[in-house]
Amino acid sequence: MSIVGSTRKTLFLRAAVAGLLAGPVSSFAAKPEPATKPSEREARLAAAREARLDGEIADVYRTAETTYLIGDFNRAGELFQRVITVGQGSSLIVRAHTRLGDCAFQAKRFDDAMQAYRRAALMADAASNVDEKAAGVRADYMVGRSAFAARQYTQAFGQLRRFIDRHPGDALINQAYQAIGDAHLALEQYQQALAAYRMVGTVLSEKTSAHHHITPGQRLYLRVTDADVNIGDTPKTVFATIKTTNGDVETVELQPLGLRSPVFIGSIPTVLGPPRHSDDLVAIFSAARESSLRDQLDEAERLKTQAAEKTKDAEKLGQAGAADPAGTEKQRAAATAAAEQLNKQAQAVIATAGKTVDEAYAATEKLVAQWSPQQSLEAIRSRKPTTSPSTAPAVAQAAGAGADAGVPTVNLGPLPENDAGPTTRTSLADDDLAPTNAAAPQSEEARRTMDQAHIDAIRLDVAKDPTSAATIDKRLMALTVWSKSLHRQFQRLELLGGDKIEISYTDEIGPNGPNETGKAIRRDTLDVASDAQLSLLTPDGKQQLEQAVLGGDIVLRVADVDRDVSNGADQITITLAGISAGDHVAAAVPTTAPSTQSSTPGDVPAATTIAQPLKSPLLKPSGAEAVTVTLGETGPHTGVFERQVHLDAGGITVDGKTLPLAAGKFLRAAYRDEHAVRHDDNWVIVQEAELIGDKGGAVAAVRYQQSQLDLEAKLGRAVSAGEMGKIYLDLGLTKRGKDYLSNAQRDCAEVANSATKSTLGEKALYHSWRIYFYAGLLDDAVGAAHTLIDKYPLSEYAPDAMLQIGQVSLERGEKLVEQEKAAGEKPSFNGDLHRAVSQLDALVGKYGRSTQAPEALFLIGRAKIAAGQSGIDSFERLAKQYPDSGFAARGLIKAANYYVGVGDFRRAQEYYSRILVDYPDSPDMGSVLLNRGICQYKLSQFAEATATLYQVLEEHSGTDLAHDAQKYINFINQKRGEKQ
Repeated sequence: MSIVGSTRKTLFLRAAVAGLLAGPVSSFAAKPEPATKPSEREARLAAAREARLDGEIADVYRTAETTYLIGDFNRAGELFQRVITVGQGSSLIVRAHTRLGDCAFQAKRFDDAMQAYRRAALMADAASNVDEKAAGVRADYMVGRSAFAARQYTQAFGQLRRFIDRHPGDALINQAYQAIGDAHLALEQYQQALAAYRMVGTVLSEKTSAHHHITPGQRLYLRVTDADVNIGDTPKTVFATIKTTNGDVETVELQPLGLRSPVFIGSIPTVLGPPRHSDDLVAIFSAARESSLRDQLDEAERLKTQAAEKTKDAEKLGQAGAADPAGTEKQRAAATAAAEQLNKQAQAVIATAGKTVDEAYAATEKLVAQWSPQQSLEAIRSRKPTTSPSTAPAVAQAAGAGADAGVPTVNLGPLPENDAGPTTRTSLADDDLAPTNAAAPQSEEARRTMDQAHIDAIRLDVAKDPTSAATIDKRLMALTVWSKSLHRQFQRLELLGGDKIEISYTDEIGPNGPNETGKAIRRDTLDVASDAQLSLLTPDGKQQLEQAVLGGDIVLRVADVDRDVSNGADQITITLAGISAGDHVAAAVPTTAPSTQSSTPGDVPAATTIAQPLKSPLLKPSGAEAVTVTLGETGPHTGVFERQVHLDAGGITVDGKTLPLAAGKFLRAAYRDEHAVRHDDNWVIVQEAELIGDKGGAVAAVRYQQSQLDLEAKLGRAVSAGEMGKIYLDLGLTKRGKDYLSNAQRDCAEVANSATKSTLGEKALYHSWRIYFYAGLLDDAVGAAHTLIDKYPLSEYAPDAMLQIGQVSLERGEKLVEQEKAAGEKPSFNGDLHRAVSQLDALVGKYGRSTQAPEALFLIGRAKIAAGQSGIDSFERLAKQYPDSGFAARGLIKAANYYVGVGDFRRAQEYYSRILVDYPDSPDMGSVLLNRGICQYKLSQFAEATATLYQVLEEHSGTDLAHDAQKYINFINQKRGEKQ
């Protein structure tokens, strides 16, 4: 419909509704029930009236909808209310209630919105219309969303959780988890926010064929709902077993999504490769094995204690005189023998436990040497010791891929030596190891903070000497920490193309009590498959070709992980054809026009459209010349098949076959994806490149765009991880804190790059500088703040960024000055003070009207005083430019205190007097009054000083100020007495 046509229709509808609303209400009211059965004619007339009434209601609804979309929410609300009043039983009633809630939501009347949404959700249960039911589902979600918008977070949590439980699988659940994460973030509950944000995007509106598959390399997310597990005050975990037809079996621990939550979530990374049972580590040494060994050691200690008591008894018998020496000696000998027997039993228990520990170390070492040779004992022995800290960021092991495997982390500066090395985790919530300098940890806290260097040293000791009573406790602690760390590092699901995966969970308690063993197993299955990707690339394999130059090389690449079916390098075939320009069909890149209408709250945003290769049912066009080309896998278990071919002026010769080509034609590569996931089986994907002479060409790279919701969730995770990192750094857990900050910085950078020139990108840059700030990298923080200002010069976050950087720089600079003074040196304008003044001065110059500008000028004066200058110019400028600011009085106090420090009491008194006149409401009025009196005393102005000091006594009686004032009054009286 054209714009003109749309406008005419809107005007017509409004005119029609205006006439209806102007008429008598009875003409628009529902028909009363007849007293007797109507005749056929009456029935026809009644049906005609009902049809006309339905049409009138529909007209009003459409007009209300148009009014809403153009942003007139008050008028739209009146029209939707009219539909509700006269249209009871209408097929539009649920939608009208929902829209009434939308109008209230847009007007920020959130309590009214919640009431309307609740009514719509209740009515939808009895509705048969599909659109009505869909509106009811959205209304149910918007109840929680409205509570969140009203900052009623407790109510929002309950409503959103209930929505998730009532509508499993609905696409709005992703938005619900996003809102839950935002609410936790607002409450500074960062760990809970991270858990909620991880669920965004994992819920699917419907489980299509594509959702029954997983591509190796993706993380497999698991969710269990079991209401009778996590019902106490102590959160519990559950376990799911994953089996593949290729032979891998893994056990995944799922964490509860909050206190008493019936929902448990967990995940495991997947890779291409033959099975490697990471649960073998648990079989070697588990928490149960550790508990058993601890019980043995406790038993040994108990036996030693009993032996010591027997020894004391024997000593007492040997020292005491007795009437029966023979009997006493017999008792002493029995006690001594019992003590020796108990000590032998204790030594035997320790020896057994030590042997178990040594065997566990040996078995673990064998697995580590097999799975990751660079962590083996031989590698440790050959490693040269280093004394300088590493500047490399923590990077995940390629062999033990965790959640971050293969993804670069942002370097947040040099880490301590013990922090360097591989970092692997299954989630940010993992209990990572933090560095410590403890020589021999003997407590739970020491166990948690044992670092890898310490563990490696113990491993070398175990290899040299058997475990003894003196070393068993330390070695057992190290084995516990090491085994847990290795399990996190190595746990993954190995897959090959065509695998079937079965996930099983044992529900131990059913509706009628405990289930029979093996009878309550819940299962889900999925296949290993992936849509193939076909590319024509430049010789370096980095850029997609739109034009191919005759006489040059091109790379043919297909990524199809479900064709990786063996432990060797597999092969596939593709078809190359030469086609004319007339047969070429360019792949259209869809675009979405921006909407100028008001958005509907709660609507699920459409996924960002990306360019797709051409789809064709044929490997080659009819009549076109073609050849088949074999592509080899780039290595075992890569799933990438590649081959470089040369384009001669006359065509391609490959495997003894020639395909004639010429400039002006197109080279067409086609591949049949036999296990396509999102398309029909045997889907053929095609890429084409124009053939040109050797005059150069052009290439284009397609960038993947994430949806708005994906980016919002990623930024939410980044903010939560940044705050967690700051907390861990404050606690001294350096490695763990920097891991959090590195992940947060990476996510911020991705969002900032993907959402340029938008509010989301602006927020990402704002949090980027904060993360550098948390990490103590002030120069990097300054750079990030300037990036924010350059890209978003009007950003409300820029002044705050510059002020906080200036504050921390000032505090560091002042500490350095104090150190210089303690060393007897003259204060200097050090680098931190210089940075502070530079940032704060830039803030005042660029954002002079911001609320941060007065404080910035005040801090500039402080920085100058720290460097040995007066800072008076800054304080005077502050009082002149921002006379109404609370910092103006504080600045003048600083100036007065400076003059007191240099002995210029006259100038100091002038400043104190000025403060008393200009800022009588200053919270520092008492100290200002006292200091003015002291200055008057120093200047021998005894009468004025006495009056000022007595004012302090009257206004601040019983305080330290009054005590000091009385002291100076006594001095004045003493001096007056001396003169008399």
